[in-house]
Amino acid sequence: MVAAALLVPMVGGGIAGAATKEPTVTITPNTDLDDPFSDGQYVTVTWKNFPPNALVGAKQCVRGATDLTQCSRPNLYSSCGYLCPGEWILGTSDRNGNGSGSLPIASGLVNVEQDRTTPVPGYTFRCDSDHPCDLWVTTDTLDLSKGLFAPLAFQPPSDACVGSGGVSLLGVGTASGLRQFRTYAIDVCKPPDDVDLGYTLRVSGEAMDQYISGSAPFAVSSQAMSGVQRHILAVNGRTAGFAPVLGTGEVFGFRIFDPATYNQVTRLTLTPALLAKIFSGQLKSWNTPEIKRLNPGVAFPSTIAVIGRGDSCEESLNLTRWFWTSARGAWRDGGRGVPDGIDPYTGPSDILPALATSRNPVNLLTGPQAVANTVRTGGPDFASITQYGTIGYMDSSVAEQYGLPTVRIKYPNGKTVIATPGTIRNAIAAMHPDDSGVYRPNYAVNTPSQWPMPVVSYMVIPHGARKSDSPPDQAIGNTIGDLVSYIVGPGQHDLARGYAPLPAPLVAQARTIVNQIWVAPPPNDGGDGHPGGNGPPVGSNQPPVVNPGPPLLDPPPTVSDPAIPPGPTTPSASPSTASFPVVVVPPSALAATPWSKALPTAAIVGLASLVLGAYLLFGQRLRAGVAWSTARVQAISPFGRRARATTPERPDEGSGGA
Repeated sequence: MVAAALLVPMVGGGIAGAATKEPTVTITPNTDLDDPFSDGQYVTVTWKNFPPNALVGAKQCVRGATDLTQCSRPNLYSSCGYLCPGEWILGTSDRNGNGSGSLPIASGLVNVEQDRTTPVPGYTFRCDSDHPCDLWVTTDTLDLSKGLFAPLAFQPPSDACVGSGGVSLLGVGTASGLRQFRTYAIDVCKPPDDVDLGYTLRVSGEAMDQYISGSAPFAVSSQAMSGVQRHILAVNGRTAGFAPVLGTGEVFGFRIFDPATYNQVTRLTLTPALLAKIFSGQLKSWNTPEIKRLNPGVAFPSTIAVIGRGDSCEESLNLTRWFWTSARGAWRDGGRGVPDGIDPYTGPSDILPALATSRNPVNLLTGPQAVANTVRTGGPDFASITQYGTIGYMDSSVAEQYGLPTVRIKYPNGKTVIATPGTIRNAIAAMHPDDSGVYRPNYAVNTPSQWPMPVVSYMVIPHGARKSDSPPDQAIGNTIGDLVSYIVGPGQHDLARGYAPLPAPLVAQARTIVNQIWVAPPPNDGGDGHPGGNGPPVGSNQPPVVNPGPPLLDPPPTVSDPAIPPGPTTPSASPSTASFPVVVVPPSALAATPWSKALPTAAIVGLASLVLGAYLLFGQRLRAGVAWSTARVQAISPFGRRARATTPERPDEGSGGA
């Protein structure tokens, strides 16, 4: 994070006196600003025709501010923490007076005490949808007549309609849906819809567990249900269909600043093999010859700070599947010298391996917010921008929330791909569905037109519920259908940055599932308890019929993964699949359903499911326990950054300004 130093007036006066052209400032984004984690909505500031070679900074101010007390201060807190934004250095103008940088915007109270709520007399003000504010971009933070003011517009609070008397839908889901569902909550809470839409952040497995248990009316997930989950779904007398609603991509966000100019580096190119080495702890220096060769002219800090997920999640599973497909040799080298029985680099995993004996051990954190925030700010360990450049993996919508540029991937064939809404949408269009209607990426793609790690988020909703033992309330089921129809209809034209519109066939699949909430055709059962057929590719005009089918009596596979080609050099290791907590149905819940007549059988089935779940959840971890026990795990709460009473942004630069 770049912040805190006072900007001194430039010799020769303000901007107008130093530039021959009219100065301009562009803020991206500058509308619908939101701060779901209370650590700032990051925006990118681009300026032109400012004084050449001058430090440029910014403050958040009351709309039409006439006094410095109406602007954010460098020694106070806000609703998003310390120096958020305070007095922020964006960077240095080039010789033409142009440049860009990014900073966090506070949504709520500005200039408060450390508890983030107690006002400071004479300085506290509010910025939100009812209190307009500006961003002041200047070379002199002591003179309001210098620089430019750009308007900021804030999103209304997502809970603005709570208690309106309409239908309440309190869903759970992954980070890939969080930002957009907060927008949808505002859209559908207005008349005539009057829907109280809530969204609690969970990883895919936990979200589906809550849906299966009946504690959530819908779940948002990017993964299919495990065999154990489908089994318990049937035991609970519930049904599930997968309706595609959102498209994103898994990306590599980074924070790198030029150590001399403090300008943010926004373009970084790496190969799959380099990324695999970075996230397996094999590379420590940004000045590695191959990285320098791929990024000519970039001045790097010295050390790579690698940030990963320490909890079981779909992001780590996608990442390691891609490494296993596109950079297997480099990924396996992470376990070189580790005995085969405890080598964690033998296949994809929903938990990122991290060995303390690695040259540059990965720093593991809990939750998507903790990863993105630490990549963005450096956290308490990697704050120095002259020493550290941070990198982590995350959903593209999360990267946009934190204003993080993302890595360009250069393949061995010389082609380079960038994560954009277009390349993500193209990759989604090339995916193929599995038996449950969940689409799998082609991790082996190596073209510039398709991002290799697309993510489709599904609303898991009732399917053929009228004949189920535990159907939802009629109003709830109908409202869920209306919500899905809105998301894949008008909602596709109101997407936040980081999202890609769904291809038409996935929209058609979502509408098919909506039409089957209450009455669904029988599953295409091939006799093995699974819905039959793999379904057509996305480009087909026939969306697959999604039905979980009858309960699985056979244990789910633990060693196969159809998305991962085995390859001729693959050893006979067993790559781990995602494992999720088992939901145990309480007897009181069974007693309230027709299953009460079959309670002894259900108890036996539940016990068997528990054993299977324990094996799936802990089997590989027990084998890799020796390696993982040495991992450096640093857990940070996903619901807020710890306030810091010091100024850690640039401890090695002091407080000098321009």
